[in-house]
Amino acid sequence: PFNDGPKAVHRLSSLSAYLAVVRPYGYSLLHVEFMNAVLIRVDLAALIPELHRHTDEEKWRIGYFCHPLRTTVRWSPAVSLRRMKHFDSARMADLSTPISVRLHLAKTLFVDAEVSLDVAIHT
Repeated sequence: PFNDGPKAVHRLSSLSAYLAVVRPYGYSLLHVEFMNAVLIRVDLAALIPELHRHTDEEKWRIGYFCHPLRTTVRWSPAVSLRRMKHFDSARMADLSTPISVRLHLAKTLFVDAEVSLDVAIHT
C-alpha cells in the first residue's frame, strides 16, 4: 500500500509523525523495540484486547525512552544534548514536571540554535 506517490526517506523523524503517515493506510502501533516501531493492521489489532492498554506515548517510553541503549547511540538527540549542552534529556519526559516548565526548558535549550521551536501542546 505504500507504493503510490513520491518516495521519501525519514531518518530520525518522530514516532508521532511516522504514525500519522501510516494510520491512513490502516496501521496501528503494536509496540516499540528500541529503534523500531512495530506496526499491526487495525483489523488484526482488534483481535488483541490488551493492545490499547497503553497509549502510543507509553509504548514509546517503555520500548525506547527507558531502553538503556538510548543514551549510547552516537546520533541520538539525547547524546547530542548531553555532549553539546550538558543537558539530560530525560528531564523533558518527566511527567511530574509541569508542561509549562518543560516547554521553557526546550525554548532555553534551543535559544542559540538556528531552529524554529513552534511547539503545539497536545493533551
